[in-house]
Amino acid sequence: MRKLISIISDMKSPEIIRNIIRETLLASAMLVLVISKIIYINRNDWPYLLYIIAEPVSAIIGLTTTIWFISIINKYFQELTGDKESLSFIVFFSWFLGVEFIILFNLIIFIQRIPA
Repeated sequence: MRKLISIISDMKSPEIIRNIIRETLLASAMLVLVISKIIYINRNDWPYLLYIIAEPVSAIIGLTTTIWFISIINKYFQELTGDKESLSFIVFFSWFLGVEFIILFNLIIFIQRIPA
């Protein structure tokens, strides 16, 4: 509890939280675009060669964005707490997966409502 009060009372904390929000919004938007492109390519009749090229490229972009998302958020959480060992990677990764599953679930619901 004392560590939480020191995080809130720190003058640099609002800037770090703003950076976390900015980076997560940017990475989430990138992931949504990549996933929607993959779904769009799979739904429409594209030439087979384009399909073979586009899927691996989209997967690599998605994985790179996910790794970037994880590393940036982990860096900012460590900067926010001031301790490298305060945030275990398992807790952080479960938080990250929860956020990404929410984004993916909402994206799938949104895309299913769009008429083909």
